[in-house]
Amino acid sequence: MAKGAASTHNDSIIVGVIVSNGRKASAIDPETGAAITEVTYDQYTNKVRAKQYVMVRGRMFLVGIECDCMVNKKSR
Repeated sequence: MAKGAASTHNDSIIVGVIVSNGRKASAIDPETGAAITEVTYDQYTNKVRAKQYVMVRGRMFLVGIECDCMVNKKSR
């Protein structure tokens, strides 16, 4: 993400998911019709999700990916 005047960091995560009949080089290419999200990444980033509804053989499915950035920081 671009560093702004109020920003103190510039790390980010980009997450993408795509459903396709064939292999794609990247799930974060906006021309593929993928669901893409970008978030600022710091010590407070919790979960990052990208999800998309897709029609497969006449049925609607919700497909997604989730990154739990605090999985190692949570008390067990």
